[in-house]
Amino acid sequence: MPYIFIAPEDPSAIGEIARRVYRKHYQRPWKPGVRDLWLLGKILGADAMHSELLSYVFFASEFAEALIQLGQADAQRWLDEHPADPWQLDPLPAWNQPTNANTRALSSPLQPPVPAITPASELAAVTSAHSNRSG
Repeated sequence: MPYIFIAPEDPSAIGEIARRVYRKHYQRPWKPGVRDLWLLGKILGADAMHSELLSYVFFASEFAEALIQLGQADAQRWLDEHPADPWQLDPLPAWNQPTNANTRALSSPLQPPVPAITPASELAAVTSAHSNRSG
């Protein structure tokens, strides 16, 4: 089935935007009208490790505007990379690890599992090596 898959190049980009917008606009509780969002950031944690979680419940106009800008840039990148035909039929590519984090971002797809079946040629080599060690 043809599809167009548009996503940020960096799987942690949305969480990073949430963290940046929170710190810029909502980190101070004494600003008028920000106390609820300030408390939300304190509960969830507005640091790099928790910014993905914050992005799911952070409904602020500044965050929405930044996401729209990111989406527009990602859509333009997709069109630039696929000028002849933007529709794809191949399987979705696996995402890479984010460059600025030590752990897998919550929004990145899981890598496909390694097949559990060993080819017969490799199995024969493993069996031969094992029998040589034990006998």
